[in-house]
Amino acid sequence: MHGAKHLWPELECIASLAELLRSKKHINWAILRERAATSRTKRMLALALQLVHLFYEQQSPVEVITELDPDGRMKTLAREIRDNIFTPRPVRPDSTESNLYNFKTSDYKIDALNSLLRATFLPTLSDWEALSLPSSLHALYFGFRPLRLSKTYSAQLWRKIRQKPIA
Repeated sequence: MHGAKHLWPELECIASLAELLRSKKHINWAILRERAATSRTKRMLALALQLVHLFYEQQSPVEVITELDPDGRMKTLAREIRDNIFTPRPVRPDSTESNLYNFKTSDYKIDALNSLLRATFLPTLSDWEALSLPSSLHALYFGFRPLRLSKTYSAQLWRKIRQKPIA
């Protein structure tokens, strides 16, 4: 879950999982699949297992992969991650990248949509630092957050547009 949350930014997350899988003599794959289904993280588990296979050539049982990733999309995403894992990137992925990743890896698109809505409307420390309100007005942070985000992202977009050379 840690690797999935952070979009698999480092080989360390994959190596840790590979070592955990290697060190276990017997893995009850049925229970693992059941827990992934219950927690709505089958695709995330499939991605993790695909990454372990790509980097460490540790193959999970075919029936497990087939059940978790029937359309092969996590295998494709694992290859993309492999091809880009050593590419320098910002410390944290931007929200657009995170939201697209959530849509790709969520078992249910409604979960990805809920994540997007939380990211858009739930106030964070940055919102509280940007605007100091008395506790009686804290509900206003829910409206302030989308306004602050739109200002931030429109400023970033404007800078990118201005930096592009005119052909």
